[in-house]
Amino acid sequence: MVSLEQCLIKAVNRNQYLMNVRFRLTRTIRELKVNFKFFKRERGGWHPWLYDTNADMCEYFRYHKRFLLLNEIFKRLNGYTTLNHTCPYMANTDIQVLDWTMPDNILKPFPVEHGEYALHTTWYHNKKILFQVNGSIVYSD
Repeated sequence: MVSLEQCLIKAVNRNQYLMNVRFRLTRTIRELKVNFKFFKRERGGWHPWLYDTNADMCEYFRYHKRFLLLNEIFKRLNGYTTLNHTCPYMANTDIQVLDWTMPDNILKPFPVEHGEYALHTTWYHNKKILFQVNGSIVYSD
């Protein structure tokens, strides 16, 4: 259903990284759902923190204003991704995030204190896992 074509994280400098991820769809996707989980690293490891939510991505691209959390996430990806239109996503097309650099103020709109945070995403089609994308960031002003 999905094949990973490229996954590259390149250091631009000591504090900045460039990310390229590209998936090729092997079949048409008419339903796309995602689960977002945020974690915070504390004593004893990673702990669930603040958000654990599900969203229908096809509906999100039709009605942006209903999804506050997704709006904040996609604001930071705007202009770098091809995952930006309503379903269906046709077979043999690429879903990609190209030349994306994490902004210094990425956590500014969220009520967070300094520390290490992670975002885990699981993407579903017809209730089956398509792929997972996970990442973490150390936040300090």
